[in-house]
Amino acid sequence: MDLAGALREIADDILLNVVEEDDSDVGSLNDESVSTESATGALPLIYFMVDLEGRVTRWNKRTNEILGYADREMLPMEFIEWFAEEEVPNVAKTFEEVLKKEHGKLDTVVITKGGRPIRLKLTGTLLKDCKGNPMGIIVIGRDVTNSKKT
Repeated sequence: MDLAGALREIADDILLNVVEEDDSDVGSLNDESVSTESATGALPLIYFMVDLEGRVTRWNKRTNEILGYADREMLPMEFIEWFAEEEVPNVAKTFEEVLKKEHGKLDTVVITKGGRPIRLKLTGTLLKDCKGNPMGIIVIGRDVTNSKKT
């Protein structure tokens, strides 16, 4: 399965879980959230979600490993903070593209907490609620640092 297919599958699973859950059953929703986190945590790919303002709301352990940030450091961040300064305009453009066209791809460079550049191939898909309202963006990516000459 290609990267875009994997992303769509995760987005569909998350949306299906949101639609199937009853709003009054908070315990069940929390259990489903843990299950989704377990599945995304096992991915060998970077996975993160951002809200419509670009604040990071969820991520998997691989994202921590690649970026070098602990969970407590990631929570207040905006995802744009991860990218090399020269990449920010293109990242912002792709973010807007995903909001308008519902998907987008980006080959870019992030800077780890330790200052090391990492080349990533990212695919983003707009996440919508059961009424079709945009909620955020789900991003899956892979480290291509060693497979692409810079």
